[in-house]
Amino acid sequence: MARYLDGTGFTGIETSSGQLGGTVTAWSFGYVLRMSVGGRFQRIFRMSNGGTGYLTSLITDTGLLRIFSDANSVDSTFIASAGEWLLLTGSKAAGTQPISAGMYRYSTDTWSRETLASRGDPVGAATTINHGYHVTASGVGLDGDLAVGALWKRSLTATEFDSLPYSIAAWLSLAPSGLWAFDQSLTSQALLDLTGGGANQTAISGTSISTASVPILSYGHPILAVTHTSGGAPPAATAPPPFRSTYRRNMHLLTR
Repeated sequence: MARYLDGTGFTGIETSSGQLGGTVTAWSFGYVLRMSVGGRFQRIFRMSNGGTGYLTSLITDTGLLRIFSDANSVDSTFIASAGEWLLLTGSKAAGTQPISAGMYRYSTDTWSRETLASRGDPVGAATTINHGYHVTASGVGLDGDLAVGALWKRSLTATEFDSLPYSIAAWLSLAPSGLWAFDQSLTSQALLDLTGGGANQTAISGTSISTASVPILSYGHPILAVTHTSGGAPPAATAPPPFRSTYRRNMHLLTR
């Protein structure tokens, strides 16, 4: 189960910053999503202190992953396509350092990774996080489904990112500063930070519940060894159940 956003106006979900408040130097993010359409700018997330840019990422009108850290952006050369589930990632070490960008395609079980230009640390202290929309520009939100997202106050390695496509338990094991599963069965159910750090929903506009599920992503234990050869999904015998449970079941599995 996921949350559908139609990309119009200022639709999306806002949360408080929780553990992501204050100064952030090194950072990483990961979001699992599926765009309904291409050919337009679509915001993935935005950390801000009430409107001033802080740390943000979007998909451009040509499908490139664009990341802002110090009010300056970098673009990937790989292209995110509409109509398929993707895990989009980014990371940077503290100081003026290169930004690493990644895209995992669930349809082919393959990663695209790039090292982009150096950028500085984010400017300002975040007070809010906007998932799927831009707080100051109308009509550039995500048009599609959001399944899960997380932010870290450190730079993840490629090996750590490798575990994320398969299990939310793997996301939690990497100690994110904020983790959100967009799996509520009703829009009246608040989006909660699964880390317990308090980055919980503070505002919502124009979202609906999606019945879509992400292939091979589950709430259970991570798949520890995956061989990437010529692509294709992992064998059915080892694939975990689909990502479609509710928040309540999620917390049961993650804490038992």
